[in-house]
Amino acid sequence: MSSRAVATIPGGKARPPGRFRLGRPTGLLLLGLVLVALAPPAYLLQTGGALTTGYNIQRLQQERSAWIVRNEQLEAEIAKAHSLVWVEHEAVYRLGMQRPAQQTVVRMDVPPPSTAAARIPSRESTMPITVPTPPPVADDTSVLTDLASAVGNLVTGP
Repeated sequence: MSSRAVATIPGGKARPPGRFRLGRPTGLLLLGLVLVALAPPAYLLQTGGALTTGYNIQRLQQERSAWIVRNEQLEAEIAKAHSLVWVEHEAVYRLGMQRPAQQTVVRMDVPPPSTAAARIPSRESTMPITVPTPPPVADDTSVLTDLASAVGNLVTGP
């Protein structure tokens, strides 16, 4: 006789020891309780993530509009800096320059240089360089002939 205790379930069938079995209504009730317990945290997790994403989008839109305004300000400063009036103002007040009292124009009666003299000198060396000659290339028809004869030998035999 075995020293183990064997439990019997209704109907007279023996159940192995150490195995616990729930009935169908109890299992469904337990499953329902687990689902009810997990629903609020899952809902809060979902809505919290959506709210965080919404706040991030709003923050990024505000940052984008601030960069657009800054870009427009810089474009206005660039346009102002390209203005001749602004350049003259900066030259006089910030750099201490003055308008000339009289303008001096120097005329030179020299003809323009010829195109041959106006050429830019070459940067190449005058040292002789020996260029190696490539080795002679074998005739391609011999390779094709060898290939065709090899294929022919495979098909017809040696």
